[in-house]
Amino acid sequence: MLKVITHVAVLMMALSVSTKANSHSWYDPDCCHKLDCSEVTEYINPKQTSSSDNSLGPRVYCTKYGCGPMTAQTQIKKSQDMFLHACIVKPYMGGPAYVRCLYIPDGL
Repeated sequence: MLKVITHVAVLMMALSVSTKANSHSWYDPDCCHKLDCSEVTEYINPKQTSSSDNSLGPRVYCTKYGCGPMTAQTQIKKSQDMFLHACIVKPYMGGPAYVRCLYIPDGL
């Protein structure tokens, strides 16, 4: 009986690991650190919020992992579906979050 329970537990762990890997399988490893990439849920373009001031800052992208602005280091990649995706990085030593990679679908 213990052997059956052990096999079931090992199988369940393997399935949960493979499901997580598949959900992020097409994100580039240099962009996604396990669970920091996701579909964009909202974006804010500061230049569109004011017609008189063009120096308001970069576009900010939000995912389920938080929000962050594009920077000069943001890598632009091709999305594998028809949605925007972003990898939001939160520095370990503090500091503001930012977009490491932005995945843009064709035609956008």
